[in-house]
Amino acid sequence: MPTCPCCGGNADIQAIINYELRGSTQRRLANVLAERRGQWLRAAQLTELVYGPRKDGGATQNAIAVNFGLIRKRLAPYGIRLEGRCGGASKTNGRRMDW
Repeated sequence: MPTCPCCGGNADIQAIINYELRGSTQRRLANVLAERRGQWLRAAQLTELVYGPRKDGGATQNAIAVNFGLIRKRLAPYGIRLEGRCGGASKTNGRRMDW
């Protein structure tokens, strides 16, 4: 369970996301990761889940990487871990959120 950095009490993940993350893209990405807590998702999967199918090519995977890094910094004080791994054909490649 995420914890409040001030009092150490339990905190609701949705409330944290809404309070800490200002951009709609960051909120959508964080919600996708939270809904799939602990699951490894590749950048292409995240792009599809966050932006949906777009004929103009949508967002790049680089945008996912940048926002992932920003979210990681904002949610770390609550005990929410965002991990990223790359390389090889392992099922543990990609990004995930856990707490």
